[in-house]
Amino acid sequence: MKTTEQCKHDLMDDLYLCISYEPSRENDILCMMERYLKCEKERPTILENLHNLLDDKPYQNPYAVYYFYGKTEIQTLESLLTAYVSQTVDEGVLRRTIAQINALHSQCGGELIDQWRSSMLEEFLLLGADTLPSACSIIHDAKQW
Repeated sequence: MKTTEQCKHDLMDDLYLCISYEPSRENDILCMMERYLKCEKERPTILENLHNLLDDKPYQNPYAVYYFYGKTEIQTLESLLTAYVSQTVDEGVLRRTIAQINALHSQCGGELIDQWRSSMLEEFLLLGADTLPSACSIIHDAKQW
Protein backbone atom coordinates (compact mmCIF):
# COMPACT_ATOMS: atom_id res chain seq x y z
CA MET A 1 0.00 0.00 0.00
CA LYS A 2 1.25 3.47 -0.86
CA THR A 3 1.83 6.21 1.67
CA THR A 4 0.54 9.75 1.34
CA GLU A 5 4.10 10.88 0.58
CA GLN A 6 4.43 8.35 -2.27
CA CYS A 7 1.07 9.37 -3.72
CA LYS A 8 2.00 13.05 -3.56
CA HIS A 9 5.41 12.38 -5.12
CA ASP A 10 3.90 10.38 -8.02
CA LEU A 11 1.26 13.05 -8.61
CA MET A 12 3.78 15.91 -8.60
CA ASP A 13 6.13 14.01 -10.93
CA ASP A 14 3.29 13.49 -13.41
CA LEU A 15 2.21 17.13 -13.28
CA TYR A 16 5.74 18.45 -13.81
CA LEU A 17 6.38 15.97 -16.61
CA CYS A 18 3.41 17.30 -18.54
CA ILE A 19 4.77 20.86 -18.54
CA SER A 20 8.38 19.89 -19.21
CA TYR A 21 9.58 20.67 -22.68
CA GLU A 22 12.55 19.25 -24.53
CA PRO A 23 12.92 20.64 -28.07
CA SER A 24 12.53 18.01 -30.76
CA ARG A 25 12.86 19.27 -34.32
CA GLU A 26 10.45 16.76 -35.92
CA ASN A 27 7.83 16.92 -33.17
CA ASP A 28 8.01 20.71 -33.02
CA ILE A 29 7.54 20.99 -36.81
CA LEU A 30 4.51 18.71 -36.62
CA CYS A 31 3.03 20.69 -33.75
CA MET A 32 3.57 24.00 -35.54
CA MET A 33 2.05 22.68 -38.77
CA GLU A 34 -0.99 21.38 -36.93
CA ARG A 35 -1.48 24.75 -35.24
CA TYR A 36 -0.92 26.53 -38.57
CA LEU A 37 -3.80 24.59 -40.12
CA LYS A 38 -6.12 25.19 -37.16
CA CYS A 39 -5.29 28.74 -36.10
CA GLU A 40 -5.58 31.20 -38.95
CA LYS A 41 -5.06 34.29 -36.75
CA GLU A 42 -1.78 32.90 -35.34
CA ARG A 43 -0.25 31.99 -38.71
CA PRO A 44 2.27 34.86 -38.92
CA THR A 45 3.71 34.02 -35.49
CA ILE A 46 3.70 30.29 -36.24
CA LEU A 47 5.50 30.88 -39.54
CA GLU A 48 8.11 33.07 -37.84
CA ASN A 49 8.76 30.35 -35.25
CA LEU A 50 8.88 27.69 -37.96
CA HIS A 51 11.45 29.72 -39.90
CA ASN A 52 13.51 30.12 -36.73
CA LEU A 53 13.34 26.40 -36.06
CA LEU A 54 14.45 25.58 -39.63
CA ASP A 55 17.28 28.14 -39.40
CA ASP A 56 18.43 26.72 -36.04
CA LYS A 57 17.51 29.94 -34.24
CA PRO A 58 15.63 30.16 -30.94
CA TYR A 59 11.86 29.70 -31.22
CA GLN A 60 8.90 29.55 -28.86
CA ASN A 61 7.80 26.26 -27.34
CA PRO A 62 5.05 25.18 -29.76
CA TYR A 63 3.29 23.21 -27.01
CA ALA A 64 3.00 26.16 -24.60
CA VAL A 65 -0.46 27.05 -25.96
CA TYR A 66 -1.69 23.69 -24.69
CA TYR A 67 -0.50 24.25 -21.11
CA PHE A 68 -3.42 25.10 -18.88
CA TYR A 69 -1.33 25.11 -15.70
CA GLY A 70 2.25 25.78 -14.75
CA LYS A 71 4.69 25.48 -11.87
CA THR A 72 2.71 27.94 -9.76
CA GLU A 73 -0.45 25.83 -9.89
CA ILE A 74 1.50 22.62 -9.23
CA GLN A 75 3.19 24.21 -6.23
CA THR A 76 -0.19 25.42 -4.97
CA LEU A 77 -1.58 21.89 -5.19
CA GLU A 78 1.50 20.50 -3.45
CA SER A 79 1.06 23.03 -0.63
CA LEU A 80 -2.60 22.07 -0.26
CA LEU A 81 -1.70 18.38 -0.03
CA THR A 82 1.13 19.03 2.44
CA ALA A 83 -1.17 21.11 4.65
CA TYR A 84 -3.84 18.40 4.45
CA VAL A 85 -1.62 15.64 5.87
CA SER A 86 -0.02 17.93 8.45
CA GLN A 87 -3.24 18.20 10.42
CA THR A 88 -5.75 15.86 11.97
CA VAL A 89 -8.20 15.18 9.17
CA ASP A 90 -11.87 15.53 10.06
CA GLU A 91 -14.83 16.09 7.77
CA GLY A 92 -14.30 19.87 7.68
CA VAL A 93 -10.61 19.57 6.75
CA LEU A 94 -11.43 17.05 4.03
CA ARG A 95 -14.23 19.17 2.56
CA ARG A 96 -12.11 22.37 2.66
CA THR A 97 -9.20 20.65 0.94
CA ILE A 98 -11.45 19.23 -1.77
CA ALA A 99 -13.06 22.67 -2.28
CA GLN A 100 -9.60 24.23 -2.69
CA ILE A 101 -8.56 21.52 -5.17
CA ASN A 102 -11.84 22.01 -7.06
CA ALA A 103 -11.17 25.76 -7.31
CA LEU A 104 -7.60 25.20 -8.53
CA HIS A 105 -8.77 22.61 -11.07
CA SER A 106 -11.41 25.06 -12.33
CA GLN A 107 -8.83 27.87 -12.51
CA CYS A 108 -6.79 25.58 -14.81
CA GLY A 109 -9.68 25.15 -17.22
CA GLY A 110 -10.50 21.70 -15.88
CA GLU A 111 -7.18 20.38 -17.19
CA LEU A 112 -5.18 19.97 -13.97
CA ILE A 113 -6.64 16.66 -12.86
CA ASP A 114 -7.13 13.91 -15.41
CA GLN A 115 -8.49 10.43 -14.69
CA TRP A 116 -5.18 9.02 -13.42
CA ARG A 117 -4.52 12.05 -11.22
CA SER A 118 -8.06 11.83 -9.90
CA SER A 119 -7.41 8.29 -8.73
CA MET A 120 -4.12 9.34 -7.15
CA LEU A 121 -5.75 12.28 -5.38
CA GLU A 122 -8.56 10.11 -4.08
CA GLU A 123 -6.04 7.58 -2.76
CA PHE A 124 -4.02 10.38 -1.16
CA LEU A 125 -7.08 11.94 0.49
CA LEU A 126 -8.30 8.56 1.75
CA LEU A 127 -4.90 7.70 3.21
CA GLY A 128 -4.83 11.04 5.01
CA ALA A 129 -8.34 10.50 6.35
CA ASP A 130 -7.80 6.94 7.50
CA THR A 131 -9.74 7.53 10.74
CA LEU A 132 -12.73 9.11 9.00
CA PRO A 133 -15.21 6.37 8.03
CA SER A 134 -17.22 8.62 5.70
CA ALA A 135 -14.14 9.87 3.77
CA CYS A 136 -14.86 7.88 0.60
CA SER A 137 -18.41 9.17 0.23
CA ILE A 138 -17.37 12.75 1.10
CA ILE A 139 -14.68 12.67 -1.59
CA HIS A 140 -17.03 11.30 -4.25
CA ASP A 141 -19.78 13.77 -3.36
CA ALA A 142 -17.55 16.86 -3.15
CA LYS A 143 -14.93 16.45 -5.87
CA GLN A 144 -15.45 18.19 -9.21
CA TRP A 145 -12.68 16.60 -11.18
